[in-house]
Amino acid sequence: MLLHMYKVPETLFIIVTVITVLFALAKTNAGKTGKKLMLAGIGLGLALAVLRAVTHEFPAFFFPDKKAVPDTQINLYLWYAAMGILVPLHIMASVFSRERGSRTGKTAVCALSGLLAADLIAYKAWAVIWAPRDFEMGDNGILSDVFLLRLAGWLTGLILLAVYAWFLYKCCMRLSEISVLWNDRDCRPVSDGRWVLRLTAALMTFALFFVFYGMILQQWTVKTRPGWIPALFPRLNAETFLKFTVRNNASAGGALFPGWKWYMASDHTKGGYLENGVFILLLYALMAMIPPAVLFLRSLRIRGIWRNAAEKRRLRSDNRHSRRWAAVVLFSLTAVMVSLTVVYEICNRPPPVPEGETYAIVFIGEDGAESEIEAVDVKNYDTSRIEVRIPLGQVDDFNLHAFEMNRSGSPNKAPRVRWIVIRKPNSAAYGVGLDACDVCGSAGYFQRGDTVVCKRCDVVMNTNTIGLAGGCNPIPLAFRVEGGNIVFAMDDLIAGEKEFK
Repeated sequence: MLLHMYKVPETLFIIVTVITVLFALAKTNAGKTGKKLMLAGIGLGLALAVLRAVTHEFPAFFFPDKKAVPDTQINLYLWYAAMGILVPLHIMASVFSRERGSRTGKTAVCALSGLLAADLIAYKAWAVIWAPRDFEMGDNGILSDVFLLRLAGWLTGLILLAVYAWFLYKCCMRLSEISVLWNDRDCRPVSDGRWVLRLTAALMTFALFFVFYGMILQQWTVKTRPGWIPALFPRLNAETFLKFTVRNNASAGGALFPGWKWYMASDHTKGGYLENGVFILLLYALMAMIPPAVLFLRSLRIRGIWRNAAEKRRLRSDNRHSRRWAAVVLFSLTAVMVSLTVVYEICNRPPPVPEGETYAIVFIGEDGAESEIEAVDVKNYDTSRIEVRIPLGQVDDFNLHAFEMNRSGSPNKAPRVRWIVIRKPNSAAYGVGLDACDVCGSAGYFQRGDTVVCKRCDVVMNTNTIGLAGGCNPIPLAFRVEGGNIVFAMDDLIAGEKEFK
């Protein structure tokens, strides 16, 4: 649940913040026209995001000549489009966003803001829209507790972002609509709250400009950089541009929360690592705090004129509502940052690795004589006459027990094989299998409470099905119970080594 709760704000926090501020500024500058243009851009972005999610899921239908959806190529086109929107947006906003700017110019700014909103939503929202498709994994159906918990985390993340965006929008609109907030101590109007929106929007889109600029450089460096770039600008590449940011991401984590690891996505198909860095997320969180912080400070005292006690109570009530709305935004921002830091850290902690337990390797001679040998000496014997024995008393506690054998003698060299044993609940039977499965490969399993969990997909195993083939169950491993031991044939273990290469 926690994993999918933090993934939603991690993916959408920046674009939701930018679109919310641009929406408030468009409505302030152009009224209903600006609102309609922004809604049109958001609707277009959602339609493109749904289309992109469908093409990602069914690549063969939309791209019959390609093996997969060209996500990297689509991202690059969206980044180019964003750069083409951001540059004229900054120019026109600086010219027409003033109070006396022309109506046509303000409408053009709103139209560019709507296009930017469409581009941002198409770029990132598709992954969130299609996320429930991956909640059902292995043998877990849509009514299983695993699916429902993941769905609950996904919905919690969406609700948290929706609450944050709504109250941020209300704070922005209150700053621009309530003129008495900007009176001086003598109740004379001295300013206009729209400057707060213009400043916040300018800072956010300016930071966005460098985010997309860095992503384009990154893609050029990886695979799509034109040949003339190195000739004219030999030092122009993603590593040079992002060096300062990456270094500060690492130091910021250690300085703010000692011992925490701040991971950054390095998968180029997901948009590059700059946007997911803690430095950028915290930067946008600080910029998003500007409108609610200004609203909170301006509403600490009554700045209007009242003729009677009733009007004074109304002014005091307006200030109280403003402070509450600002507090909700700040609380939501804190919750989002906690989900992107504390929850992220919890979800990305490596699962506990079961320690390899002891067992006996026994060679049975032709005369029936038994002798224990070491794993590295197995190659010197007839493996068909070798058994691995584990005492039943060692694995009778209903807990997961992990074993590993490395015949090479080197910890970094194959071949090696891992397997697990667990006594099934309310039964004398044992669940035995390789520490790998056909779905998730050699990721392995660990114990969480009374359950066995896959390290890769976090699917909880039904302990009674361990030893059966299918789904995310461990690959079955032949065994027998004999003489108070669980006995494995060495040839069966050697055959399982191919699963771990």
